Amino acid sequence: CTNCSLKACMHERRYYLKNTLMQNKVWNKRDPNCPVSAIYIGRPTKYGNPYTHLKYKTLAKHQVDTVEKAVEKYREDLTHGRLDLSDQDWALLRGNDLICWCAPIGEPLLSQDKPQRCHGQVLLEYLERGCI
Repeated sequence: CTNCSLKACMHERRYYLKNTLMQNKVWNKRDPNCPVSAIYIGRPTKYGNPYTHLKYKTLAKHQVDTVEKAVEKYREDLTHGRLDLSDQDWALLRGNDLICWCAPIGEPLLSQDKPQRCHGQVLLEYLERGCI
């Protein structure tokens, strides 16, 4: 720690808790540990990603080659205002964990996890940065 000489000091522990455990996450819909208060952002909700890499039956409007491309296209749509999300829609998400099908069970995703595997990470990133 830069604040003291202890190996397992409270400064580092607080930083870890504040910057990891306290961050909002994207949970898998089937994860038994998913918080009850988390908000579903998958299809067919207004938050759902209209892009998919899946080849079989899906509610997505557009197909792309990879999951990374689906997340990238969602980010582009969000950046250019092509998604119909109001201030109230953003307020509903603020401070809450999110639920989608993309996150691995038992490993909820943070906005800064790379590569980004879910459009929910993009939503969290926008919320954390105050982009909306």
